Amino acid sequence: MRPMRRVSPLYRSSGREWENVDPTCRQAHKDRPNFEGYSPFDVTFAPIAVITLRCQVTATALDTSSIFMKYIPLDVGISIRATASDLHSFSWRTGQCVEATFYVDDPEHLLRITFDGPCIVRIVDEFPLSTEHEDDPDEGLVSEHFAYRVEGATFETSQSETWKTVVSIQVGPTCHYRFITGNTCMDVVTPAKPVFTVIATETEA
Repeated sequence: MRPMRRVSPLYRSSGREWENVDPTCRQAHKDRPNFEGYSPFDVTFAPIAVITLRCQVTATALDTSSIFMKYIPLDVGISIRATASDLHSFSWRTGQCVEATFYVDDPEHLLRITFDGPCIVRIVDEFPLSTEHEDDPDEGLVSEHFAYRVEGATFETSQSETWKTVVSIQVGPTCHYRFITGNTCMDVVTPAKPVFTVIATETEA
């Protein structure tokens, strides 16, 4: 290797240049061989290789299928218009069993939805839910439909990954279910399958 060259070989230090130099820098220079006569402005260079790379940039279409929400309608077995429905009651029973009942088109009956397993539940008014992500496309969303399985929603992806991993190992993979009415809506993240049961209104009186 070629020896490193000092830029100012003829410069002789008077010592005053060191007055405003950082102490760490001064000590580093003192540790150099033949410190006497060196200036803090002495600079050494090592060979530098400069490499110019050419790269090709290719524009590709963004696959949005894994980013945006997708609604998958569910058949609940009874006629129910979302805008005319509402949450009637909700209970979280012993043994991790979640039960919710909703009004249906028939005033003499209610729809009971049961999840028998660990759940994360959100109950929210329709207005904040419908304006939560206004720019997202509503793929699969059907007018007046009530029950869905949802993929890619922020509510599901923001839940504890540790919880979902543990539950997946112990019970099974989790899914996100959403029930939409004109008033109160419900989100459920759970490995349990929803069970839909039509019951008489007086049963819940």
